[in-house]
Amino acid sequence: DSGEGFTSPFLAGFWGLVFSPYRGLFWHTPLFIASLIAFVPFVRRQRSVAILIAALSAALIGLYSLWWMWWGGFAWGPRFLVPLTPFWVLLLAPLVEPMTATPFRWRRLGPLQWMTVALAAISFLVQVGAVSVNFVNFEILLRDRYPTDWEDPLRYGPPAQALTALLDSPVIGQFRLMLTGFAANSDLAWLWADGTIRWLVVLIGGAAVVTLGGALVLWWRASAAPERASISTPTLILVVILPVLVIATWTGEVGPEPSYGQEGIGYRAIVHDICQTVSATDAFVNIAPTAYQIPMNWMPGECKTDIPTFGYALDSINHPETAPVLERVLIENDRIWFVTDGVQPNDPDNTVERWLADRAFKATDDWYENMRLLQYATPVRLSGLEAREINTALLGRRA
Repeated sequence: DSGEGFTSPFLAGFWGLVFSPYRGLFWHTPLFIASLIAFVPFVRRQRSVAILIAALSAALIGLYSLWWMWWGGFAWGPRFLVPLTPFWVLLLAPLVEPMTATPFRWRRLGPLQWMTVALAAISFLVQVGAVSVNFVNFEILLRDRYPTDWEDPLRYGPPAQALTALLDSPVIGQFRLMLTGFAANSDLAWLWADGTIRWLVVLIGGAAVVTLGGALVLWWRASAAPERASISTPTLILVVILPVLVIATWTGEVGPEPSYGQEGIGYRAIVHDICQTVSATDAFVNIAPTAYQIPMNWMPGECKTDIPTFGYALDSINHPETAPVLERVLIENDRIWFVTDGVQPNDPDNTVERWLADRAFKATDDWYENMRLLQYATPVRLSGLEAREINTALLGRRA
């Protein structure tokens, strides 16, 4: 009923996952071209392992080539093929092995080794582009260039499929975003979209990279004479502490980032108020698809109790898979916290709220700037209660 299933034409999905500029595996990780070349010598050495990798690859690629949304929605690269990564890296062993000979000499590298080094460098550059700017911004631009029928999202089709659309590939698109406005499209922890630079993250992160890079060089040199090499205890402790220090610094500095909400305002205030009285029999339903990161970031820390969370679009109730889920929420929970973002109660597209209003009792309805927080008592909570008319207005922020 949801429209999901293995209904895509196989060749369309296969081309899209492996070769297309939009989601092609070899465009997003060129190093895997070397994996294909290395497969033949790998078979000669590890026949059974090679057959297993080939079978797993064929099964996964074949499976998702048939999936109705094989491109994975708003994502970077062929995300359904990520499980193949360690297996395809293993295939590189015959090409990488000559590079591990000691002592290392560049002149010993053959054409295949130089090709592997070049593809690794290109792949590294592609991934730098992927993590430096927000790939979602280019996905949105593609929707303008390749319009779809938004009245029926299930009819949405992937753009940039043909090789002639190479310039519309997200791989190229990331660098186009950099040229049009690096800060505005930044996805870096230390550079915010408003141009703010978090220098503490830069300094701690840079120091960690330099230190770990130096440790890697020392390890590389020591591997030439392992019988005489040893790693001191302070060095081992430093290697462990540095990543923890970077993560702690990043977490502390990113917390105030505006996209995660401001304390005491809007969604942050809603999260705080929910967490003050939340119980294990509650559920959280929200119609705020562009602000999902705020409750995901703050609720686990502020709420002492984890509650099931359900996020929907305005018109989700028009899709047959939504109502059964919400029916189960009504049966299994006593109270529903309901949040909307920029939606008026009488909006004709506000289908989920109207559905809840017909099946649960609305106890509170409060505005937080352009957001609303409502509490609904479910039939489970109201069962056995006697209805009495009191003819009195109930005021206040929360019951």
